Amino acid sequence: MSKDAASLLGWFGKRKEGVVNDGLRAMFLSVQDCVTELGLAMRAMGDSDPASAQKAIERLFQCEHEADAQEDELCNQISLGELGAQEREDLMHFIRKTDKIANWSKEAAISVKLVEEIGLEVPREIWDMLAQVVSDLESEVRNLSNAVSIMGVEGADVMECVRGVRDLERTIDRSYFDITKAIFKSDMDSPSIIMMSRIVEAIEMAADTCKGCSDTVAILHFAKKV
Repeated sequence: MSKDAASLLGWFGKRKEGVVNDGLRAMFLSVQDCVTELGLAMRAMGDSDPASAQKAIERLFQCEHEADAQEDELCNQISLGELGAQEREDLMHFIRKTDKIANWSKEAAISVKLVEEIGLEVPREIWDMLAQVVSDLESEVRNLSNAVSIMGVEGADVMECVRGVRDLERTIDRSYFDITKAIFKSDMDSPSIIMMSRIVEAIEMAADTCKGCSDTVAILHFAKKV
């Protein structure tokens, strides 16, 4: 086991309570709230309820702003801790990468907002497919959050959570193909096709980012066994 990995795992174990752990928990809740609001917006658009979709998007923007603020505060707290320089950098990178899940959710929401404001016509089938894939993304983020919360705890099955992330990312990959195929087979006009493609690509990027974060957790977990 590398010295850096051992120290970082031990640090997670020691900091189960306190400012940093509370900050991580709050940040993951904000990130997950972003994904939840995105799903609500998708379902509202499918129900021809743009007013509810816009409210969900505004809440998403607020959650994304909160995640950014929590990211900054966490990085400040980590810089004051007992970790070495390389460990601090690795942990800050992990936190910033996690925040990108919220950023990609916001990108998808911006496109949903534009669809409504421009007045583009999108079949309900597409919105329903998007709502389902966002629900899978929410479950993926929840598994990542659970993995982080039990890192450094003896006897905790971190890899069960990591496997959950990976399984859901593969599910989202398959949905990405199916939704893209449905978009291009539809009778939507070119602006609608472009905008819906942007939405599904942003969701795919959020899922890939979440999986990348779980890979970091897995590396730490296996390093402990070396």
